[in-house]
Amino acid sequence: RALCVGGRGEALDRMQRMNAVFRSASSTRPLGTAACTGFCVMAVGDAVAQRSAGGKQFDPQRNFVSAAYNGLASPAFYRWYQLMDRLAPGVAIRTLVPKVLASQLVTTGLNNPCYLLWCNVAEAACGTADWAAVRSRTTGQLRRELPNLYGSSMLFWLPVTGASYSLVPDHLRVLWVSAMSVAWGGFASHVAHRREGKELLATAPAARRPRATPPL
Repeated sequence: RALCVGGRGEALDRMQRMNAVFRSASSTRPLGTAACTGFCVMAVGDAVAQRSAGGKQFDPQRNFVSAAYNGLASPAFYRWYQLMDRLAPGVAIRTLVPKVLASQLVTTGLNNPCYLLWCNVAEAACGTADWAAVRSRTTGQLRRELPNLYGSSMLFWLPVTGASYSLVPDHLRVLWVSAMSVAWGGFASHVAHRREGKELLATAPAARRPRATPPL
């Protein structure tokens, strides 16, 4: 029992030191810390998700594309949360509800189409890009998939955003949102890729057919 108590004490002390380091980095280099946190959490989370999904091979391109997007978007989210806290400080219901709704309207409205566009463009740029096909596929996905993505993301992100404003410290928000983005990114990535193999197989020459990205 003494060993268990000592082990828990050491783990708690280690977590407190890590939190202090993270807080210091967030205060001195907030945007860089947000970008690195977003990239690393998504990279690790996507790798675990790919393995959990039973894929025979790890897809580094898909991992990098998802992680790079999260790393680029995280500083913008960090600044957005700070702006909302300045405009509507506090966690009272009359303050919290407008902040959460405004965040959903703005971030969801921009994030979903940007993610779908990023997936198509970045993955095409990593291979032999047929930009006419990329443009056609992206336009079709945006028209076909966005309504479902908007509805699903509202259900997922409303409680996550509410917890972010009311429970999560400012310096840990990017970490919290990035962890939640692993789950959401899996679903959004699945939407972005679920018809990709069929569409590309129908349009690409047999000798140059790209490997389809496995869904999470």
